[in-house]
Amino acid sequence: MIQYERISRYGSHAFLIEWKKIIDPQLNRFIHSIKNKITRLPYVEDTIVAYQSCLVTLNHSVSTSLFSKEIDHIINSHHAPDSDINKKIRLPVCYDKSYGLDINLYEKDGISIDDLIHLHSGHTYLCYMMGFMPGFGFLGNVEDRIARPRKNTPRKKVVAGSVGIAAGQTGIYPTDSPGGWNIIGRCPIPLMDYSRESSFLFSAGDQVKFYPISKSEYLEMEKSDYSDLEQFYTA
Repeated sequence: MIQYERISRYGSHAFLIEWKKIIDPQLNRFIHSIKNKITRLPYVEDTIVAYQSCLVTLNHSVSTSLFSKEIDHIINSHHAPDSDINKKIRLPVCYDKSYGLDINLYEKDGISIDDLIHLHSGHTYLCYMMGFMPGFGFLGNVEDRIARPRKNTPRKKVVAGSVGIAAGQTGIYPTDSPGGWNIIGRCPIPLMDYSRESSFLFSAGDQVKFYPISKSEYLEMEKSDYSDLEQFYTA
């Protein structure tokens, strides 16, 4: 059991549950597992998980004391995260320098492109939370050797699909946007499409793994129709 630190009102119809302020995959999975039980409460309208917290929106007013008792009961009766409760996704990335605008920074530090590809694509990442813009997932944790701080001066435009690293996290820009992450490649698969039944390719709690592709493969994949996302989900 991982006890929360506080529960407080967050506006007139919401509560914020907060745990210890650390970035830890075990804690985040535990919170997702607790969230799945909270959503079954009859008065819960929506839940949003971040690194160490869960925001719960209610369909009518509930007292803090009553809601706290409900949460205590859920947490006290729950001892381990559900196994594989969310999706596992495998995505292609082209690490060509024409897409990896900051690869040169790694080379200056003695990390070759091959090493960068191996270190970045050789790990399965947990999507801790969605934020910054619709469809942007904060994935962690990257290997220490390739962790880099955000840029002091963000780019005015980062192209959709760009794969970046900031501190111990990696992520994919779902649309063209300003951004200060270190760009190491690009993914040809659109992360969001409001015409799809599920608008976003992945969500908080999912696991994401990358695999490298060549520039010619990227250009070919870029032309394809991705209305069906099942091909990217793994068992």
